[in-house]
Amino acid sequence: MEYIDAKEYILALRKLLPELENTRNKAQTCKLVVLKLKINEKTDLEITRSLITKFKKIRPSQEDTSPNEVALMLSCLEHFMNDFNNAREFENLNGIEDIIFPTVVSTVPIIKAEAALLLASAALHSPKVQISALRSGVIAFLLKSIVLESDVIVQINSMLAVTSILKDYPQAQAKFVEVGGLRTLAQVVEKSYENDRVLVGS
Repeated sequence: MEYIDAKEYILALRKLLPELENTRNKAQTCKLVVLKLKINEKTDLEITRSLITKFKKIRPSQEDTSPNEVALMLSCLEHFMNDFNNAREFENLNGIEDIIFPTVVSTVPIIKAEAALLLASAALHSPKVQISALRSGVIAFLLKSIVLESDVIVQINSMLAVTSILKDYPQAQAKFVEVGGLRTLAQVVEKSYENDRVLVGS
């Protein structure tokens, strides 16, 4: 039964993507997604719960899901993370393990970028998310993305996620140092300096 539901959600998202080509406002985009997925809940917290549940149903059928569809769901979840209660509920529903971790380690840049941004917003608005993120070991993966990923948006969003996890959280800051965070920052600065020299030289 869950597989049938997942297929329905995927088809709904697929039909929606062309409609969003001219939509630049994230709030409007998420409103369309909520309508298309037949989410009838009224409050942002209830909508957040439904989006998380539907995303978890889609993930097992990922071979049927395009990167844009996965990224769209992640983007809409991120939109609702700018609230303490929603971010806390995201953690309560195991969002770090079930949603963030499988997507932040994706090989698809658009998915990885949206996952990192979702994590950044959730961690920024909930200490519980920061704690779960630290325990998950995701910091090390984010640091790899910052150094090795060629997509600039992935790099930026990964940096945002790391800084959100570290904010006012000494244990996370200690872990950051332990897994080579300072070395990573030095590499980023050095690479940026080298790129600037190339541009000046040209």
